[in-house]
Amino acid sequence: MPWTRTVHGAAMVARPVAEAAPDLFDVITYFRARGDSFVRIANIGFERDDDPGKVWSAPALKTWYEAEAQRRVPPRPVPAARKHR
Repeated sequence: MPWTRTVHGAAMVARPVAEAAPDLFDVITYFRARGDSFVRIANIGFERDDDPGKVWSAPALKTWYEAEAQRRVPPRPVPAARKHR
């Protein structure tokens, strides 16, 4: 651990800069890649953004995750119209 000195000379552990919390979608993707079910993931108790006192249920988490996955898919390019000669 990195150490630092206070103004008065006492040694103390330097606090690392807090990293940003990972996106919920990325966290769920990690657990799904491990093979965990939505029931098991919901058991962790992820709080909802719209109501911090409540946690995601397994069906609601699955519905949200699938909708978010569809939203994150890049749009297909529209083929250019062919010119007639």
